[in-house]
Amino acid sequence: MSASTEALKSAIEFEKKAVEKYREAIKSIEHKETRETLEKIVAEMDQQIDTAHWMIVAESGQLGAAAEEQTKETGATKLAAGKCPFSGEFAKMGIDMSKFDMSKFKS
Repeated sequence: MSASTEALKSAIEFEKKAVEKYREAIKSIEHKETRETLEKIVAEMDQQIDTAHWMIVAESGQLGAAAEEQTKETGATKLAAGKCPFSGEFAKMGIDMSKFDMSKFKS
């Protein structure tokens, strides 16, 4: 394993610990604005952790295998990769975007 991969793994662990601390703090925050801001920070950090994970996969030369695993997902995920970028969120709400004629909405 390369030095860059090791450094990225270390950074991910550090970020995960920070996220845990933020989540701990959120539980006891009194002010709504502060809580909302911290929740946004946590969401961004989660996204950064995921990005760093993919960097590790790419650096280690496993990107092709990981991409194949990613394609073996369920209907909601496949739907989310379709025409509408919000299909995954709609599916969570029980709305099946595959039943809509999206050609009416194209410009």
